[in-house]
Amino acid sequence: MNRRPLSFGDDLTATWGKKRRKEAAGELDITPMIDVTFLLLIFFMVTSTMSSQQQVDVPPARNGVNVDQASAILIVIQSPRVSGGKPIIILEGEERRLADIAGFIREQNATGKTNVVVRAGREVPHGFVRRVIQEANLIDELEFSFGVEDQRGS
Repeated sequence: MNRRPLSFGDDLTATWGKKRRKEAAGELDITPMIDVTFLLLIFFMVTSTMSSQQQVDVPPARNGVNVDQASAILIVIQSPRVSGGKPIIILEGEERRLADIAGFIREQNATGKTNVVVRAGREVPHGFVRRVIQEANLIDELEFSFGVEDQRGS
């Protein structure tokens, strides 16, 4: 049996015939730091919550065009009654569902009304207003207007 003799390095540890690589003075092993960084990244991705609603603060109108309300279809979207609830859609003074909008506009369009005015409260999520507009946009040849707060406060 041909064995290499046991030798001791500078720090008196047995090397069993293997030569240890000497590390340079300025060399630093960053592998553990990368591992910790990825663990933190995964932790924050898992524990964070995604916000699907954007709060949009609509500024008062500086200029605009008045719409004749007699020839307009008015869609009023009120803020939810309870926190986290669905906004309320009012058509002709009556509370309706989102699915009823296209049929209602089709009926009103048959009487000659071609302008749709959407008026929403400040607390109504932008995504809900967009869904109402998409539902109303199923009817062709309509003009859309948005009800805004008058700058003069009147």
